[in-house]
Amino acid sequence: MKRKPFVLIITGPTASGKSRLAEDIAPLLDGHIINADMGQFYTPLTIGTAKPDWKGLATPCHLFDILDQPEEMGVVRYRSLVIELVHKLQKQNKLPIIVGGSLFYIKSLFFPPRDFVALPQNTVELDLMQDTAALWDLLENIDPVRAQALHPNDRYRIVRALQIWQKTGQKPSEQQPLFDPPFNALV
Repeated sequence: MKRKPFVLIITGPTASGKSRLAEDIAPLLDGHIINADMGQFYTPLTIGTAKPDWKGLATPCHLFDILDQPEEMGVVRYRSLVIELVHKLQKQNKLPIIVGGSLFYIKSLFFPPRDFVALPQNTVELDLMQDTAALWDLLENIDPVRAQALHPNDRYRIVRALQIWQKTGQKPSEQQPLFDPPFNALV
């Protein structure tokens, strides 16, 4: 049986010292730093992201400044890039150290994004431009379990839940993510 790679993940709130900790321990553990902060993917974003001087570090760094212009860096793409890097580093006997506060990206490493199977024909029309309270009420009628798990003002997740139901005809609460990490990790 093939052994899963091991990674170290450093995450936490803004300005908690994640990057500094990674910079300090990477040389001690023969590690490479892998970015997990959305803003730090973008070359033009330096102010407000606390982007480390990754080019000036003795420790090799990955996934910093990989996008020069506004484009989506979705979790499917991020997860794929990280898995590829982790396997490459494992072959070199280097420790991947994933660092950042964008939990959506980190969560994708443990719970792979699901590909929803669309209905052959979209038979349900929803007006997603309604106010948030009306959308939450609609979701509560369709899927009370998912509605109760969301704050009534969480428009993003309410709309996403309604889109899943609209696209698949299945309740979002029945579409829970599955834990399937591609590596072992210490967080």
